[in-house]
Amino acid sequence: MITGTSTIALTDVIVKDRIRADLGDIEELAESIAREGLLQPIVIDDQNRLVAGGRRYTAFTLLNSNKVACENPDLYARVPYVRLGQLSPSRKVMLELEENWRRKAMTWQENVIGIAMYHKAAVSNARAEGDSWSQQLTGKLLGMNQAKVSVALTIAKHIQRAPTGPIAKAENLTQAVELLAKLTLDTATAERAARFKAKQAVAPSPTSCSVPSNSASDTSCLPNTSGAVAPIYRPSIISQLSDELGAGLAATAGAKPPLVPKEALVNFYTHVGDCLDYLRNYAASGKIKFNHIITDPPYGIDMANLDTDASIERVRETHEVVSNLELLREFLRLSYAVIAEDGFLCLWYDLDHHEKLLTWAREVGWRPCKWPLVWCKTSSCLNSQAQYNITKATEVCMFLRRSEKSVLRKKGTVNWFTAHADSSGTHPFVKPFEAWKRIIELVSDEGQTILDPFAGEGSCLYSAFKLGRLPAGIEIDEKHVNLGVDFMFEKLNASANPLQGLL
Repeated sequence: MITGTSTIALTDVIVKDRIRADLGDIEELAESIAREGLLQPIVIDDQNRLVAGGRRYTAFTLLNSNKVACENPDLYARVPYVRLGQLSPSRKVMLELEENWRRKAMTWQENVIGIAMYHKAAVSNARAEGDSWSQQLTGKLLGMNQAKVSVALTIAKHIQRAPTGPIAKAENLTQAVELLAKLTLDTATAERAARFKAKQAVAPSPTSCSVPSNSASDTSCLPNTSGAVAPIYRPSIISQLSDELGAGLAATAGAKPPLVPKEALVNFYTHVGDCLDYLRNYAASGKIKFNHIITDPPYGIDMANLDTDASIERVRETHEVVSNLELLREFLRLSYAVIAEDGFLCLWYDLDHHEKLLTWAREVGWRPCKWPLVWCKTSSCLNSQAQYNITKATEVCMFLRRSEKSVLRKKGTVNWFTAHADSSGTHPFVKPFEAWKRIIELVSDEGQTILDPFAGEGSCLYSAFKLGRLPAGIEIDEKHVNLGVDFMFEKLNASANPLQGLL
């Protein structure tokens, strides 16, 4: 709280542990103060330690020492101040950083470290008051989106671990992010990525009906809303297997678990990149449709209960991103344009965004099912704030109908189920097979195409394939594609006859 304003001798002000190293053109500021006067006092705490106003304080010392010309240097032996009492250490850090962000730009290294310190201080301050704090709130106060906060926290951690390393010496933040990506991508993953790119380059384009020769599913084309004929996309999955392997599978079906090579599993991912770009192209061309979209978008996820999970760092950049929530409005529109008339869009979501998502969906033309599907977890859940909140052990999935022709394949089922969380995947938000099975069997038939535009590490693709559907996935992060291929390879080859019904 403010307890008074006056002047204090420069020698009585304690200045230490300041975040900003480069104070910029202090001489210019000193000349302005000598000419116009000090417009804003410095801020000190009850022990005379400087909280805010480092540049103003330094300008006064230059004037007082006559290093900057002025008529009466003695006038600057004392500096006006505002005293703030009863401040916690974290609150002092927050005040210093807030002021600096309003002033001369820091170096990019100082900026990301400052963001990290601010966020850490804000989290500490909130917890002390029995509350919670998120990257979203930090971004809101600092005038940036949560994605930038997340990137800053990751880069700051590496700079603090290796202050003389290549990331800390990068010319800018973009270069630092690129260096980090190179350092964290191991050789094996890089080799798989190269093979994947090579295969994608020669893969057939999914802009026309692509029907496996051994598929007995319906290949009819459905009309789109403009009256043009748009075929249902049929991913060529089984046809990617070699003839020799395919013959072996057919001959031994039911005898022993068949081997599904990674070369075939790579084709589960039809694209690597931003799904909105691909959906936008599909919608504009009117040449392709999918039976259903079933997905788990990375947005608005509160990670407070997961901050002890080491694997969280691999996905933090693409999750808890507030800007992603805004992108869902466009996603809902584009999905409506590329789904068959009798199709469903099923997406996991946060109840905090329930009304917003329903409003956006209805604006597009979706027909929301009245109740969401609720997954009640039977396994233990992490909760680092158990003293403040009861543990969240449920997740919800929204069902959106494309038209009156969209009817559930299973009628009379309840809107909840119990299942153990899947701990076999490396992705912290992976959904178990049972969760995907409930959704897939509720809305689709065998042989239909299931698109997952946020495919991640493949748990939905794997589940759709196991249930006799044709999966097509889009994933923006190549490392998740590589990990997803490994995940599905292990899961499919550990079970009997994963290709049963598709051969």
